Order: sequence, then C-alpha cells, then structure tokens
Amino acid sequence: GNPPGGSYLRYLYAMQHKDYPAAEAHLHRYFDYGMFGRALRNDRADVKDRPVFQWALLNLVGLHFRFGHMALALQALEETVRLAQHASDHKCLANALYWLVRLVSVAGERELEGQLVRRCLQRACQLRLTKLQGLAVMRLVRHRLHSTQRKDNALGKPSSDAGAVGTSPTLVWDALA
Repeated sequence: GNPPGGSYLRYLYAMQHKDYPAAEAHLHRYFDYGMFGRALRNDRADVKDRPVFQWALLNLVGLHFRFGHMALALQALEETVRLAQHASDHKCLANALYWLVRLVSVAGERELEGQLVRRCLQRACQLRLTKLQGLAVMRLVRHRLHSTQRKDNALGKPSSDAGAVGTSPTLVWDALA
C-alpha cells in the first residue's frame, strides 16, 4: 500500500496548487490510513501510537484557513481545543492558540490579536516549542508593524500632521530582539 507520508505530501502539493477537494481528500487519507491504521495494528497502547483526532482537526483548521473558509476553520478550531483539553495535549493547545491568533487577525481585531499572540509566545516558550516560538515572534512583529499610533513630536505634543498615524519602530525592534 501507500505509505501515509505519501498522502501528506499529496495534501501539501494540492494545497500549493489551490486544489481544495484533493487537499481535503489527501488530508483525510493521511490521518485515516496513516495514524489510525497504525494504532489499530498495534496491540500496545502507547501514547504516541494512539489516534490523535485533535491534530487531524488542527490540520483541517489550516486547510480551511488557507482556502478562506473562516467559519469552518473556527468550527474545526473549537473542536480541536475541546479534544486537546480532554487529552491534556498542551502542545496541540499552544498550536491551536496560534491559529486563533491568525483567525482574529483576519477578523481585524487588533487589540485581541496582540493579547493572544503574546500569550501564544509565552506558551511556546514554556513548552519549548521552538518552531511555534518563531512563528509567534514573526506574528508579533507583523502585528506591531500593522499597529498604528498617533504621531507626536519630540516634546510629546501632536505633530504638525495632526491625526496622522504611524508604526513605532522601537516596538517592532523590541519584538525582534
């Protein structure tokens, strides 16, 4: 038969080529035959071999997000969080938080996005999830680049271009540092 990794590569290929039906089918096949088939073949009940529905759903969040199906992404994210909490899967919950940041960003909720991205970075650091730390830092930088504030002159008074807004370079630098 096909190795499960082949289904995942076909899923990534379909995502890259914006083929939603193929991407969804390959993602389902990967989790159905790859993860769940392996668990069914084993007599041992190792944690690493148990089906992990929350990770399948988290991948589905990414698929829906990529294709602009935000309501479906949010629905899959809610179910991911529920299952991850039930399984005490802190790594999955931290990654779900990152996807929530992305959904909130699309919705234009800047203040909430800032709060969530800082929380996501904190959790990624606590759990030593280096890839997630990097993603969260870049998201924080992006958030700060898109956040605006009123321009003041050196004396703290509104600048001559009153009402103008700009990005604070020091906030962006702090996020990078």
